[in-house]
Amino acid sequence: MGTWFSIASEFIENESEDVEKQDCERNAFYRMEKKLKSTFKRLPICIIADSLYACENVFQLCDRNKMEVPTSVQGRKHPTNHERISES
Repeated sequence: MGTWFSIASEFIENESEDVEKQDCERNAFYRMEKKLKSTFKRLPICIIADSLYACENVFQLCDRNKMEVPTSVQGRKHPTNHERISES
């Protein structure tokens, strides 16, 4: 079964209230991915995330970096992603 733990946590950064666009979880994921890739070059990584991250950019990035992304989404909420995952 293995051991599971969180590494390279990345926080959402909203330094002031006067920002044009707020930071978000997906942007924090992109920053975290760069840290993971450079710090743990040979470590097999499995990303566990909710449906917020179920988008083509995240899937492509994880595929390119050989990161596993077990995904479960409801068909009625994410029809495109549900179809993609069902075909896998």
